[in-house]
Amino acid sequence: MDRYIWYYMIENKGSEICVYLDEKLRLEEESDYLSRIETHPEFGYTIEGFHSKQSSFGTVALITNLSDLSCEKIYQYYKSRQEIEQLFDTFKNILNADRTYMHDDYTLEGWMFINYLSLIYYYKIYHQLTEKKLLDKYSVSDVLLLLSKFRKIKIANDWQNLELPKQTKTIIKQLNLPIT
Repeated sequence: MDRYIWYYMIENKGSEICVYLDEKLRLEEESDYLSRIETHPEFGYTIEGFHSKQSSFGTVALITNLSDLSCEKIYQYYKSRQEIEQLFDTFKNILNADRTYMHDDYTLEGWMFINYLSLIYYYKIYHQLTEKKLLDKYSVSDVLLLLSKFRKIKIANDWQNLELPKQTKTIIKQLNLPIT
């Protein structure tokens, strides 16, 4: 675990509220707000606003009626919800799979299956980038774009690889992809 999330629970009008503090997130939000004071003062970012909001940076409050669950478990549910929303965002914005244009059930099922496989491969690439600590250098979209440069050509019943750009060769090597 690379960060600690502090929390406490309070009751308010029959509901329980779990309040979480993430110091790393607090520092990121403070830094972001301070940079916006310089870059976007026209949107109302001021040092006075920073001071008034400073105590809320890095905090998340979740209201729940699940009194039998601990704040830790509630936070895990919250994080998994975020992962599901990220998955749908990927489905919609990266794979452009939010519109079907299918005319019958069979083609719709095929379309959904292909998109399901696409999501699996998207997250395999994402986990590879995470494991190899390459997320600061490449996004999954970058990798897909680079791998789209991989081409083969058939010459006299024999398949030959076309020349790859240097960046594509680099990502194939870094991710240890079995492309020959």
